[in-house]
Amino acid sequence: MARARLLNVVAMRLDDEGLLVRLVHCKYSGGPTPGARVADLYEVCGQAEKSVAWRRSDLGPFFKQLARRAQLMHQRTGTSPFEVGYAAGLLLLQAQAQVLRRRMEIVIVQLG
Repeated sequence: MARARLLNVVAMRLDDEGLLVRLVHCKYSGGPTPGARVADLYEVCGQAEKSVAWRRSDLGPFFKQLARRAQLMHQRTGTSPFEVGYAAGLLLLQAQAQVLRRRMEIVIVQLG
């Protein structure tokens, strides 16, 4: 049986209201049996629950963690972790986030 995979996506957007940060937690199904899908759902919900702490904190550590993960992925794979944007853009957003109104959304996706 194939092992379920986790995927996390961080999407950020500047708009008229400030900075929107959307954390998307995805979990591919671990198998066709209903019990496996429920276990997958619990796992992805637990992961999303942990990310609630980012909503309550200063964004400095959040951006530091994103930059660290991006660097590690680049070292490990040789590819950029950014679908859109780049590392320097992340630093610019970090600087702007200090003065912008912040909104965070946490999304859970379970892929079949």
